[in-house]
Amino acid sequence: MRVEGGARRRGLWPKRLLFALSCVIATATAAAQSPAGNLDTSSWFDGTVTGEGYGVVSQGFAPLAPDGWSWGSTTTLSAGLGVKGQRTSAEASFDGAALTGSQAAAAFVTAAQAGSGLIVEGTSEDAISFRLRTLWAKIDYDWASLEFGRQVVNYGRGALWSPADIFAFLDLSGATPDRLGTDAIRLKVPLGAVSGLDIVAEPTTDPVDGRYSARVFDEVLGVDSGLLGAWDGGAKRILAAGDCKFDFGPSYYLEALWSVDPSAPDPLGSSWTRAVAGLDWSTGDFLFAGEYYWNGAGAAAVTDIDYSFPSRQYIFATVVWDYSDFGFLSLAETLDAEGLLPRGAPWRTTAIFSLDASQNATIEASLDAIRGDFVTMSGDGWTATLGASLVVKF
Repeated sequence: MRVEGGARRRGLWPKRLLFALSCVIATATAAAQSPAGNLDTSSWFDGTVTGEGYGVVSQGFAPLAPDGWSWGSTTTLSAGLGVKGQRTSAEASFDGAALTGSQAAAAFVTAAQAGSGLIVEGTSEDAISFRLRTLWAKIDYDWASLEFGRQVVNYGRGALWSPADIFAFLDLSGATPDRLGTDAIRLKVPLGAVSGLDIVAEPTTDPVDGRYSARVFDEVLGVDSGLLGAWDGGAKRILAAGDCKFDFGPSYYLEALWSVDPSAPDPLGSSWTRAVAGLDWSTGDFLFAGEYYWNGAGAAAVTDIDYSFPSRQYIFATVVWDYSDFGFLSLAETLDAEGLLPRGAPWRTTAIFSLDASQNATIEASLDAIRGDFVTMSGDGWTATLGASLVVKF
């Protein structure tokens, strides 16, 4: 059996063409920087190779499931290649994994979600997976930079929810959230020392169905802020977003997205708003953060970016303790605040213990407990997953 996440709402992006264009433009630009007939690669090429391999063994327990304990394992190899020159740079990275038991079954669920980019082959007992995380090339001049390929476009400021992140798919399959890349073309133009214009195009085989945005950002009176306008061709909606962050003791941030269907009989009636307010602060060896998420139209406002949160109100809080220079202990809580009183809220508690065993090796242990189901908004039942991992970088 094969399950592939693929590109969002549009079939597969032409990756071969994208890769070929990246190589051709990066090479041509590099050659243009060297004297004609004397291509001195040392003047523009500085290659680095980074990678990491790690194994994860975990077990899950669902009290209401007839089989009780379910075991699973994941052995993952992550590798990346980065090339950086005076005016050009490129990067490619991927994850490959061998999965068994509950981890294999969970991978098929993740791969079925549009935008995950995960390809899984095998069965629910034994499978292998592959994900191309990044594949981009960048041309950088004083007046602008152009980047194209699979890249992470992360506009938002939220720790978990980020309405202004209209491109980055949020993967919640692991103990910590992971924002994934998208196939896009990005042009950034500086307008000042801390201000600029950021234009992103996520085209499709039919350009009308693509997603396009323009964002301006600046820092005024100590407030770092941005404004975004976008067209979501898949949903046929116009998007407008704003975000800001400022320090007043703790760091505070606000973020909001407004979406409207211009072709609806009542455009304003079809509109909805999503917003986040949060803060984070540190004292001594502790870091605290809290976040409130408002999903104005409930399930009607859910997109392929945040399919997991169809309710209207959520709360997220986390505390991180750096118990030494070589490790940390974190505790995070996610709560469906809308359903707290009427039906019993789904919640998720995640604890992580991390220790740097050596310069290139990290040991982690985690406990991930979930009551109910955030997607169905049911508070019935619960699952708990224990995990242990060894990450070795090379």
